[in-house]
Amino acid sequence: MPSETTRPQDEARTINVTGQRLRVAIRPGDGTRTPLLLMNGIGVNLEVLQQFVDTLNPAIEVIRFDAPGTGGSPAPLIPYRFSGLVWLVTKMLDQLGYRLVNVLGISWGGALAQQFAFQYPIRCRRLILVSTGIGAFMVPGNPAALAKIATPRRYLDPAYMAQIAGEIYGGKMRTRPKFAHEFARTARLGSGLGYFYQMLGGAGWSCIFWLHKFRQPTLILHGDDDPLVPLVNAKIMHGLIPHAKLYIFHDGHLGLGTSAWEITQVVEKFLTAPCAGYVAHPFPKKTVFTRDCRRCDPPFPAFLPRSRSLQDGDGCLDHDGFSICSPSAIRLLSRSDWPTPDVLLRASEAVLVHSFAPSVSEPARKHDCPPKYDR
Repeated sequence: MPSETTRPQDEARTINVTGQRLRVAIRPGDGTRTPLLLMNGIGVNLEVLQQFVDTLNPAIEVIRFDAPGTGGSPAPLIPYRFSGLVWLVTKMLDQLGYRLVNVLGISWGGALAQQFAFQYPIRCRRLILVSTGIGAFMVPGNPAALAKIATPRRYLDPAYMAQIAGEIYGGKMRTRPKFAHEFARTARLGSGLGYFYQMLGGAGWSCIFWLHKFRQPTLILHGDDDPLVPLVNAKIMHGLIPHAKLYIFHDGHLGLGTSAWEITQVVEKFLTAPCAGYVAHPFPKKTVFTRDCRRCDPPFPAFLPRSRSLQDGDGCLDHDGFSICSPSAIRLLSRSDWPTPDVLLRASEAVLVHSFAPSVSEPARKHDCPPKYDR
């Protein structure tokens, strides 16, 4: 963990995005990594994620924002549906000068992150889903816990929050009261109307019909003691999302904060992994479940359009999708559904550099899409 003297400081400010004021906080990185956009849970302000941000590698630039009606962002005149919210997020990113981001969403923010990845796939490089589900068709949590989050009372009464935190969030909140008191002190509700609008925005929403269309490498993080979103929901998403990975940690719904060190290790490995569909696990005694991908060299392409499978003789791409090593790869890049023009430019440069030669000394291997699981 970086020291207080060397850790980059967040730059918080309020901006106007198409008439909606949004409070944003940006922790600068070293400029060599794709920025990480965080999407928070229902009703909570961006400061709740501070522990996770402080533990994360300072080289990674981190963008946080208060959703309309939470923290320092006022409630809108009418509620946003998720499709409208992610449109607002893209406008925010445009105004801040970001084109491509990695996205991490927790709980309600995890549903928003799924909508973002589906609606704007060329803006999302990799997707991380924490303690979330598939919406209307998810397996429901403990009825007593769900009843307590139906109103924002816990954000208005810190003593009440500390009292019920273990019951509704599970994990370390049950056994370590200091975590519950810290969360109660940090969480700040924007307005009761904003909380209601957030619940209304997600009412009836589900991603179950289009999760199979995801092209982004996806990491699913879930606690084994989550009263609000049972673990089975993570396993359902893992089965539906192509090339997804599932990591189960021993904590509850708010493990992103209470188990920040463990989770940041997994997140950083995922963001820098050289092969889509593979995470080098930092904890040998635990398991990362991979569905249909393997470690391969050259790596399996992360951004191959799902309408096109690799054929014999095709080139392979590195984890950013740019190291091209065969002429047929150029035909892949000429398709209209490839992400962005700058990919074409960088791929062309890679072709000239590599002169269409395989990126390994041994004869180029043939790949199917997806490659077979060989562990």
